[in-house]
Amino acid sequence: MMPVAFKNSMRLFLLLLLAEAVLLCLPYHVSAETESIPDPVRVVILRNSPPLQFYDNEESRPSGFAIDLFDRVAAESKLRFSYVLADTWSEMINMILNNQADIVASLAISEERRKNLAFSEVIHSTPISMFIHSENTAVEGLSTGLRVGTTEGSISINFLNRQPEKVDLRLHKTIPEGVFALLAGRDDAFVAADWLVFRELRDANIEDRIKIVDKPLFSIKRAMAVQAEKLALLNRLNLGITAVINSPDYREIYVRWYGQAPTEWTVKRVLIMMSLLLAITVAILGSWRMLTARRLNRALRESEEKFRSIFESAAAPMAIIAPNKTFLQVNPSACRLFGYTKEEFQSLNVDDIEPSSNLEKTNHQNEALKSDDRDFIEREKRYLCKDGSMVWGHSTIAAVRDSGGNLLHFVALTQNITKQKLAELELVKHKDHLEVMVAEKTQELQSAQDELLQQERLAALGKLTATVSHELRNPLGALTNGLYNIEAALDANDGQMARKALQLSERSVNRCVRIIEELLYYGRKDRLEQKPVAIDELINETLDEMKWPEGLELRRELKSDAVVSGDEERLRRVVLNLVINAQQALQESNQTDKLILVATRKSDTTAEIMVEDNGPGIPEDLHEKIFEPLFSTKSFGVGLGMSVVKEVIQMHKGDVTLQSPGQHGCRFVVRIPLGKS
Repeated sequence: MMPVAFKNSMRLFLLLLLAEAVLLCLPYHVSAETESIPDPVRVVILRNSPPLQFYDNEESRPSGFAIDLFDRVAAESKLRFSYVLADTWSEMINMILNNQADIVASLAISEERRKNLAFSEVIHSTPISMFIHSENTAVEGLSTGLRVGTTEGSISINFLNRQPEKVDLRLHKTIPEGVFALLAGRDDAFVAADWLVFRELRDANIEDRIKIVDKPLFSIKRAMAVQAEKLALLNRLNLGITAVINSPDYREIYVRWYGQAPTEWTVKRVLIMMSLLLAITVAILGSWRMLTARRLNRALRESEEKFRSIFESAAAPMAIIAPNKTFLQVNPSACRLFGYTKEEFQSLNVDDIEPSSNLEKTNHQNEALKSDDRDFIEREKRYLCKDGSMVWGHSTIAAVRDSGGNLLHFVALTQNITKQKLAELELVKHKDHLEVMVAEKTQELQSAQDELLQQERLAALGKLTATVSHELRNPLGALTNGLYNIEAALDANDGQMARKALQLSERSVNRCVRIIEELLYYGRKDRLEQKPVAIDELINETLDEMKWPEGLELRRELKSDAVVSGDEERLRRVVLNLVINAQQALQESNQTDKLILVATRKSDTTAEIMVEDNGPGIPEDLHEKIFEPLFSTKSFGVGLGMSVVKEVIQMHKGDVTLQSPGQHGCRFVVRIPLGKS
């Protein structure tokens, strides 16, 4: 068997070999740092290749995605720089090779270019597509003899030359030149980066005249480039590129120039890079185990000292609590709040400073932390101090676990919110007191309102009784006189006198009947018996049944064919009251031409009934009162007719208005929603 020392030596040797192999795979060499780096470095960019890189004449400075990105990389790499301009990709590469520039800000990576150039970490990728005229239906892809244009020095040249289809390759100095050669018919297709072509098309407002054939031909990766031997400069660039690409600045720059998030950094690539970094880290840690261990120990001690300093000087009470709820450590603020010394806390349990009413909820939350369901909890609760007093605290409790997920302890931070809670309780007390006061005042107002309503009812009842008594007394007195005259006529055997007395008695009885009917209708509160009612037919029937005094002309304009959903008898009462009101107004008038017009109309949503007379009319200041109960402009009557009309129409979701058609007369307009016929 091999000695233990020899085995350990072999293990160390193999580990060192692995570390060396990994370091050789890195995109730069440590020894290269001894090379000198120009100060400032010269960065070459294309004069006109927006939005990647271009010279902004308005701002008099370079601009574009590659420019903004290099500015950030240079800041991270601590490089001073200046920009130089080139017109083509070939000119950019030649300037690097001829030492007229040090860095290409953005260049497509290819095996041919790797022979003379060293490329940095990838900064983004670009899809390359084939464009044709929008009216061209013959070209479906690359084919032998196809006239295909692209730009000088483009990475597309090598791709097209390697294809089995031997195309007729046409080189153009710029993308606009190639696009217009395609539109002019000198080329059949044009191959270039999607975003470069689309930008030129948008600027020229000719997006609808060119289209992409199928999907992109290939995708190229772009990076910064230097001369192959300038590894120190490349190493410095890579450090800056890694820092920028892994920061939010990269996404912000990409979206600013391309309008969408970068697709280069996919999940797969991130995982690959993480795996590679992890492998490198493991190798380096294995090679420099002793040094790293010392650094980690020193960092751990510094971290512990920093935490201990924060823990001890914190103004808020803090505690480290074991899984069994015993106190491992407390800071001075906790001692001041709860009244215990640090030594006394060592013998206490969390349950000792909590009222029994809190324990069930606290235990449930602690179990949730222990079971890995949650990383931390927040809660407000009362705590019991050493002197027996209670304090309110807002506690944040976090679970600390090892790398295997096993619970080590809890860290608790508690803020004293006793004053806030007492203020809230005082506010609740005032709120409850205010609610009681409001309830009491509301009850007093309700009682006062009930008393007022009772008084109003009694007043209305007294007024109604007086009005009805007065109105009934007149026709009853006339009826008594009529009966006396009938008796006298019978004694005198005077038939003419008897007929006049009978007519007088009949009119008196009719007046009593109308008063009683108005009272009955006004007092009815039962539900409507709704059914389809033809308005024109209802009005004709009502008018035909009425007695019509001599000297009054009736004109009917009933051609609406309107049907409403309503209570036929109540609507009949509305028509009857309106017409009787017009008759009575005209009977008190001394004019000779007495006319009543009854008309109907239909709109999209309502049926309209109009009753108009040419009598003396009603003054404007009484229009609002005419629909009030017990109000009348006539020398007789109870004054309920118009209030019954308004009440019935409102029950039918309609409305009634009074209008003055001219110097004389009244016009009542009733509107009722249409129903189904």
